[in-house]
Amino acid sequence: MGPQNRNGRGGGKDDQGWQTDGWVRWLEGLRGNYERRMQTMCTIFEEGKHLVKTGRRRSMTDEWSVVDTVPMFDFQWPLGGMFIWVQMNFETHPLWKKVSHEKLSRGLWIHLTTPKYLVLVAPGALFAPTEEIRQEKAFCYFRICFAAVDEEDVKPMSHRFVEGCKSFWAKKKVDEIEEEMVED
Repeated sequence: MGPQNRNGRGGGKDDQGWQTDGWVRWLEGLRGNYERRMQTMCTIFEEGKHLVKTGRRRSMTDEWSVVDTVPMFDFQWPLGGMFIWVQMNFETHPLWKKVSHEKLSRGLWIHLTTPKYLVLVAPGALFAPTEEIRQEKAFCYFRICFAAVDEEDVKPMSHRFVEGCKSFWAKKKVDEIEEEMVED
């Protein structure tokens, strides 16, 4: 247990490695690191999961502003682990009725990997336990790992995810999605 030297023995001064108490301290530190990353990512996701749309309306007597929020995605704060499961609300996307749900999901996945965002999410279809679940609802889920991201990169990466979703929700033409998919 613990780091090993080239002879296969423990890496400590007495060749014993960390022992159990060293291993437990390492795990506690790792848990604290993951907890901070998860808190950072979830806070940013919570603040950015709605697209705020504004507009002006004319009534018979005067002009007024309208503010509307569109839920792009939702998630549950994890109680443990290394991932956040995000459920995309594709039914609120302007192209929901114009392209297949799978194409919309793949389009977002590719959009997030473009140089402006550089966020790699794992499509839910990779984790569907049955073909039926894969076909019915896996398209709307993405798994995002906060453990594999350096602590100083979690905040900017989380903001890029939110901004990538917002820019994807701004796409109103099927061609805009298909162009990025062709570049893939």
